[in-house]
Amino acid sequence: MVKGVRFCLYGVIVYVIINFFSKSDALETQVKDYVYNNNGLGSYSFEFETIDGTFRREDGGIAANSKGVVGFVVRGVYGFIDPEGRHHSVRYIADADGYQPQADDGDIRYNDRRIV
Repeated sequence: MVKGVRFCLYGVIVYVIINFFSKSDALETQVKDYVYNNNGLGSYSFEFETIDGTFRREDGGIAANSKGVVGFVVRGVYGFIDPEGRHHSVRYIADADGYQPQADDGDIRYNDRRIV
């Protein structure tokens, strides 16, 4: 009985490992572009885009918000392309005032690479 349970346990472990690696490979092939930067002094930036047009760009660091309060500020944009081919994106700022999204459903893609 113990050998049967042990054999089933080994089978489950092998199945999980195979399933995990096959899914991670599929996800990696979908990423078209990925960049990550960290200056080690509190500022970072990253961006990625998948083959279906989904994207996200973000940078963050120590800066003053609109009221002059110094703190950690994150700026970014994320979006996707709908089935009709239109670009939809949301620009955002997150700081001491909270998350502040600004919808942008225009068909314009911005290349905003500000580093805070």
